[in-house]
Amino acid sequence: MASARFQSEDPAGAVSWSSLLLRSVGGLLIVSVHGCHKAAGGWTLLRRDTPWPLVEEVAAMHLPAPLVFAWVATLIQVVCGALIVVGWRTRLNACLLAATMGVAIVQNLTTGSSPELAMLYAAILATVAMIGGGRYSIDARIALRKTAAFSGFEEPT
Repeated sequence: MASARFQSEDPAGAVSWSSLLLRSVGGLLIVSVHGCHKAAGGWTLLRRDTPWPLVEEVAAMHLPAPLVFAWVATLIQVVCGALIVVGWRTRLNACLLAATMGVAIVQNLTTGSSPELAMLYAAILATVAMIGGGRYSIDARIALRKTAAFSGFEEPT
């Protein structure tokens, strides 16, 4: 249904391409710059038993089970970021990542670090959560198949 809306209101495809660009760049940056960096720290902790700075940052926020929360944040950034790039369960993944960025904003504010980057990511993710995956996403493809199956027509291949 969302796919049909984009087609009728966006004949030139600007909104669809913009949605793809925002989703892809935001997701790729979170995965490559933040998620992989955190995952490398966690992997080093597992292999060499060296301190993981993220655990110390989470502990400084007085959250329970800092190691668990560090892994949850890392997995959300890697997995949800990648799923946003391909546009699968886009709204759910963007909401999870936006919440994680909300925690990062609080962490930055409490430690005196600059929260601007986390705020920018949160704004991008909130926008993606509101607009969804767009025409060029797995979500749109699934919606198209469900619509075709419901109407009794076969989807052209």
